[in-house]
Amino acid sequence: MENPPRPPAARRRPYALLSLGFCLSIAAATPFVADGVYTKEQAERGRATYDVECARCHGDKLQGGDSTPLAGERFLASWGRPNLTLDDLYYVVRKTMPKETAGTLTRQEYADVMAYVLQQNGFAPGEKELTPDPAVMKTVRFEAPAPRAPHDAPPTSR
Repeated sequence: MENPPRPPAARRRPYALLSLGFCLSIAAATPFVADGVYTKEQAERGRATYDVECARCHGDKLQGGDSTPLAGERFLASWGRPNLTLDDLYYVVRKTMPKETAGTLTRQEYADVMAYVLQQNGFAPGEKELTPDPAVMKTVRFEAPAPRAPHDAPPTSR
């Protein structure tokens, strides 16, 4: 059986352009954590909760202490991949932290702590607070921030 003749390139071109435009519009609509998904005030609230609930295991500068670092290269290597969503991190934090009393914070407190962690990893704040809604967080992709100036470097381990 013979293959049917292909349409001339001029007739295929509009479909290719439509496909390209569709792909670009989806990519442009996908929010990333680097787009500013929390506010400065929310990160400040998150720091207050972090200091009370998280610092004893993760260190006062998120460097790791007795547990996993929440700032720096190791954290970004684990979480700074575009295929991960903010909800992936939110789920792990909400279901496993604080270690001895997992799930005891409010959803808003978990979102605030995540805002603080994002801030400490160089992700800039935005105009809107990070909502504690997993459906919204599933739309936000993770990616590493642009390199920072040396004076803005995240906390390092001891």
